[in-house]
Amino acid sequence: MTEGAQLAAPSEKVPAARLAAIVESSDDAIIGKTLDGVITTWNGGASAMYGYTPQEMIGHNIAELIPADRAGELTPILERLRRGERVEHYETRRVRKDGTVLDVSVSVSPVRDADGTVTGAASVARDISPRLRAAAETARLAAIVESSVDAIIGMTLDGVITTWNGGASAMYGYTPQEMIGHNIAELIPADRAGELEPILERAGRAAPMQHYETRRVRKDRTMLDVSVSVSPVRDADGTVTGAASVARDISARVQAEADSRAMEARLRQAERLETVGQLAAGVAHDFNNLLGVIIGFAGMLTEELGDQPALQADVKQIMSAAQRGARLTRQLLIFSGRDAAVPQLVDLNEVLAGVQELLLASLGSQVDLVTEPAPALPPVRIDRGHVEQVLLNLAVNARDAMPGGGGLRIATGVTVLGAAYCAAHSGARPGRYVELTVSDTGDGMTPEVAARAFEPFFTTKPLGEGTGLGLATVHGVVTNAGGSVSVDSHEGAGTVFRCYLPPAEVPDAAPGQEPGAAVRVLVVDDEPGLLSIAARMLRKGGYEVVEASDAAQALSLMSSPEFRVDLLLTDAMIPHMRGAALAERAAEIRPGIRVLYMSGYHAAQLNPEGVARGEVAFIEKPFTGPALLEKVRSVLGAPAPG
Repeated sequence: MTEGAQLAAPSEKVPAARLAAIVESSDDAIIGKTLDGVITTWNGGASAMYGYTPQEMIGHNIAELIPADRAGELTPILERLRRGERVEHYETRRVRKDGTVLDVSVSVSPVRDADGTVTGAASVARDISPRLRAAAETARLAAIVESSVDAIIGMTLDGVITTWNGGASAMYGYTPQEMIGHNIAELIPADRAGELEPILERAGRAAPMQHYETRRVRKDRTMLDVSVSVSPVRDADGTVTGAASVARDISARVQAEADSRAMEARLRQAERLETVGQLAAGVAHDFNNLLGVIIGFAGMLTEELGDQPALQADVKQIMSAAQRGARLTRQLLIFSGRDAAVPQLVDLNEVLAGVQELLLASLGSQVDLVTEPAPALPPVRIDRGHVEQVLLNLAVNARDAMPGGGGLRIATGVTVLGAAYCAAHSGARPGRYVELTVSDTGDGMTPEVAARAFEPFFTTKPLGEGTGLGLATVHGVVTNAGGSVSVDSHEGAGTVFRCYLPPAEVPDAAPGQEPGAAVRVLVVDDEPGLLSIAARMLRKGGYEVVEASDAAQALSLMSSPEFRVDLLLTDAMIPHMRGAALAERAAEIRPGIRVLYMSGYHAAQLNPEGVARGEVAFIEKPFTGPALLEKVRSVLGAPAPG
């Protein structure tokens, strides 16, 4: 043991030189002073701490080190020393030579002479500025952690929670008292339980994990999406003793991204439907021309083969197949929005009552039909036949979903669509609508099937049992009328279709007059077969007919002063000059001429407002002879255009 390490026996006195060396070498500021505060000794620690040399301070008063705002603290300390009392470890502030202020912990003891009389005082001051700064920094960091909106949680490497800030309380709904001492696993959903162990294992290896996205469970058992970062926590020696996680609620962002994806999916579906609709319309239009020729000539043959029943039966089979094809193309055109529709004021309750017998026959005895028409229902402007098609398609779809029987409810009413519905249904607009609801107690649909319910040619029925056009037709009818349609279905819980149609405000047009005398008809069509059969039908009805294969030939005929014409029957889509343009030129050359359009497309391509008011006449391809003659008589019986 060295001399410096030896301890003096209790009875021994430590030599004065040794005491002086200890005082001088101390890092603390050890200062001797009189009972009036005059400095008598000043060690090296005091010089280092305050910046003064002994020569600068011995003989000066200790008050020179005390800040002005603490000047009053010296007198009571000196008074206590005179009474022989000690003052231990009081924290205060002192001023250095350079004017800076430092925090110190001071102990002051009385100094006695040989007789035990207090003759002075000795103070020991220790600079505690670093400790206070560290404490202040710790408090500042604690305040930041506590006030953070993020959930900041400290835990052991076993996941036991040790700290829990206000952000965690707000995010998860638990108080610190409820969670400190519990395991962080209580916040993790059962389907993600396996993620905790590897995270804590990484933290134990001092490997942080940054911004991984997962889910957590609140106290009320609701779920939230979070972005979590986990960092290791080290002690003073650098050893990893725990982990700290910072979680941020990203539920709003995740929901917004999901909404955006859903919107993109709806837009893609709308674009896909539009593309398929354009293709379907083109096919249907050309197919209608062919069917028009078949139906027209088959009708002629039926009349001419009256004395040959066997051949007549064959022709009827041809007619039946062609009419089935015509119904199929009509569905294609309705879906695509290119059907030759004639909108009119329609009371959905009247239509429902009118088709009820047909619905009952289609549903069969195993399905119980209940209708609930709402009173005082506003009319809607739509093609009446299209509404009947919607009702029949939805009823048959419901029947097929209830192979063992069930209940079908059809109801009407008035509702208001809000922004939330419209945001979820592309093309829908907020406002007041007439509602048609068709609900069944059938098998229901999976979310994947329900999402594709209105796609053309999509069907879950076995091959050959469904065209996949029924619900696509419903969608086309409703949206073409300015409305929207939705489906709500769950497996084993049935299906509800809701069609929303805008209430009509424009009154219906006045009915036409009875037809007048026979007239000359100018027929224009670029399809030779249709041109020929239409002319034959009209001649058979007693009309004088002139044929033209294009607009140029028709205008040339009408420009001749000797040419007489009373009715222009023209295809709406003839090449080079559409039927509407031809009709305008015809009206200039022959004021008062009646016009009847033949079309496989819908009237909106020419003049939707005129059709709605009854100013534009259409007949849909394919048509029969009687249907054409009836339409011609109707047009000729209407008032002449102004």
